[in-house]
Amino acid sequence: MSLGTSLYTTITGLKTTESRLDAVSSNVTNADKAGYTRKEYQSNYVTTSSGTVPTGGSIETLAYDQYLYNAMREDSSDVAYFEIISDYLSKYSASLGSTSDSSTISSSLDNLITTIEALTQTPEDTSLKSTIVSAAEMLTYELRTLSSSVQELRADVDEQIEVLVTEANTALEQIEVLNKQIARAEVMGTSTANLEDERRTALEALSSVIDVEYYINSDNQMSVFLGGRSLITSTSGATLLSYNSTSIVDSTVVYPGGFDNVDLNGVDITTELSKSALGALIELRDTILVDEQLKLDEYATTLMDEMNTLMNQGASLPARDTIVGEEVPPVAFISSGSVRIATVDSAGTIANVVDLNLAGATSIGDIVLLINGSAIGADVTASVTANGELQLVANNAGEGISINESTSSIGVDAEGFAKFFGLNNMFDGTDASDIYVSDYLRTSSEYMVTTQLSLTAVVGEVGVSIGSASQIEAISDLFDTAVSFSAAGDFAAQNVTLSTYVGKVMSAIATEASSAKTLYETAHDAYETTVSNYENLTGVNVDEEMAMMVELQSQYEAAATLLNAIQEMFDQLMSAVN
Repeated sequence: MSLGTSLYTTITGLKTTESRLDAVSSNVTNADKAGYTRKEYQSNYVTTSSGTVPTGGSIETLAYDQYLYNAMREDSSDVAYFEIISDYLSKYSASLGSTSDSSTISSSLDNLITTIEALTQTPEDTSLKSTIVSAAEMLTYELRTLSSSVQELRADVDEQIEVLVTEANTALEQIEVLNKQIARAEVMGTSTANLEDERRTALEALSSVIDVEYYINSDNQMSVFLGGRSLITSTSGATLLSYNSTSIVDSTVVYPGGFDNVDLNGVDITTELSKSALGALIELRDTILVDEQLKLDEYATTLMDEMNTLMNQGASLPARDTIVGEEVPPVAFISSGSVRIATVDSAGTIANVVDLNLAGATSIGDIVLLINGSAIGADVTASVTANGELQLVANNAGEGISINESTSSIGVDAEGFAKFFGLNNMFDGTDASDIYVSDYLRTSSEYMVTTQLSLTAVVGEVGVSIGSASQIEAISDLFDTAVSFSAAGDFAAQNVTLSTYVGKVMSAIATEASSAKTLYETAHDAYETTVSNYENLTGVNVDEEMAMMVELQSQYEAAATLLNAIQEMFDQLMSAVN
């Protein structure tokens, strides 16, 4: 080997060692950078008659396992899904509280039951009536608050969907840009290793938002797909998702129709998004939280129906001098049976009474004519309000109106006279979102029903007894009686008490929240294990890199010493020639 060849070989060796030192330095510098993989300088060699010498090279990621990376990406998607489900279920469970808490729907119901039971012992106690109305107001407040909590969570979820769609688009745009940068680097013959790291990091971020598939072609270009639909291909740019959150969310806003579509190039893919962060949010908004609202609504409507049925069968003392129905009846209906209407004084003595035969009455107008044209018409005036409700007004000072539904049956549900028109309702509203205690009770709790108007008493006799607790006892018994609940959300139809149903709502969501938390923790542990395995394979061990740096430094010094020796030999040769 000539001195020139030796000199060339030594210089290329020095450059190779220098490049390897650069790779080690980069590894140490980026050891904590997310997604960074350990790099090595891979030399290219050429063999000639004079020997084998390095002819350049490139920095590459050597210890990369695609299957392990895919497992980490899928685990990341699972973690994002279960974390979101767990987080929102925990929030709603916290708003429900537990059956042992002092300010929950369960405790409010217990307070109402307790005060009603107390009134059965002293039905004339006006302070207990006031306490009952207050307890009922607290119960309706809890129901409205829970309903509002559900819809606030749905609104928050909807906003997060827009946020995550934006994050997904950002990741897609990053992959598109990195594809182009990698293509340019391939043409220029420079290393693409760091760009590939960044592209894998962007793909992992995308995978936590939506469940995607990908492949990398022979030109090192990444294509990404969602359910068979292209998001990025080697020949086209990124196809972005679009979504706009809804400004106002209540129980009437649902998908499809109420919420925007998650759109991909004009196609609604909302229902195609599976176990990922975006899929979790859609499942919460459109299924899980909707089910919870349906259960609250079923409880509220059943409570209203059962309590109002019993309230309208009863009478209070004192009796109201003006009664306005809280139900607007249909234009036409069928009536049968009879209803007793009486005017009574403050002691419950009947001043006037009539048993009206309702047969043939098919409208509220017929009912008004029937009442006004009867014997009671001299003392009670019936009319229709501007809103379409039935109104009864006692004409004589000091007298109020009492009603016994008797055998009356009106409408498709065959309700009693007072129930059909909502004359003595305890609660009003349409569902859990707007349930409230009737205005007349909030204004004056003394009108709380405790007894019934006698069906046999005549004028001059006591028709409403102040000491009778017959109807408040019936109301009290309601809470020990199984009532019919229709299927709602993930609850099947069932016959249970009002208290039991509340307990089931609370325990079910607590169980779901606990289960979701367990699933999240399990998924997170699996993810951490996969990440650890991946990082052990591809990550940087700083101690190993520093040891490699010392070794390379020794190689560099040896090559430098050899270069000096060759230089001296050249000098000696030149002196001899001269």
